[in-house]
Amino acid sequence: MFPLLVRLCSAIPLPVFHRVHDAGERMTVYASDSLERYRRLVASSADKAPETLFSKVFKANGEGTMPYNEIRDEALNYIAAGSDTVSVTLTYLTWTLSRNLDIRDRLVEELRTLAPDFGAHELRELPYLNQVIDETLRIYSAAPGPFPRLVPAEGAHLAGYYMSGGIEVSAQAFSLHRDPVIFPAPYEFQPGRWASPTAAMKDVFTPFGRGARGEWECVGSQPPCCVGVRGQTWLTFDVCLFAVV
Repeated sequence: MFPLLVRLCSAIPLPVFHRVHDAGERMTVYASDSLERYRRLVASSADKAPETLFSKVFKANGEGTMPYNEIRDEALNYIAAGSDTVSVTLTYLTWTLSRNLDIRDRLVEELRTLAPDFGAHELRELPYLNQVIDETLRIYSAAPGPFPRLVPAEGAHLAGYYMSGGIEVSAQAFSLHRDPVIFPAPYEFQPGRWASPTAAMKDVFTPFGRGARGEWECVGSQPPCCVGVRGQTWLTFDVCLFAVV
């Protein structure tokens, strides 16, 4: 996503920059290898190839096709977004529950109600699991940075202020999710607050950004992130935890 920065990292004679450059190269190779495996699968048996984000891309003909380098860059974005969001969220979720054993125990109790052959749908229907995930995303958002927007040409009034057209403005989840008016005791981890969220809570809850038709929303958001987090949470707090206790 930052080609100039990557090129600079390869030229600056410091180990940390070389590691960044090498990591980028490894990601590129991984994306290319994965795409090539899927391309061969589609070419050999298109009907049997599982549907992915790139199914239509590889099956397209004529003017609708994308250059390979653009397909590879899209794959890089999906790999990073789909793995970073899950890993960051799981790290904070695990750390937080290890410090709040009452919340952990209640979550484990709910997880243990699942049937042995449960699937993603059953996980999605667990209320306390979703509350724990939402509270984790509130305090430790996977994409907490600012998401810039341009004020419409005619200008706009907001909270008593006038902003001229064309001005870039932004808001970020870190501050929105810690508004004490909307989230009482905002620095406390309270999953129960999501049992009956207010309209204001839903409006400002933007752990992955937000925008019209989703064009300003992180590609690592639902379903990839929350599906992965739900499954890994079950694995960590039901299977792994009680295998050693």
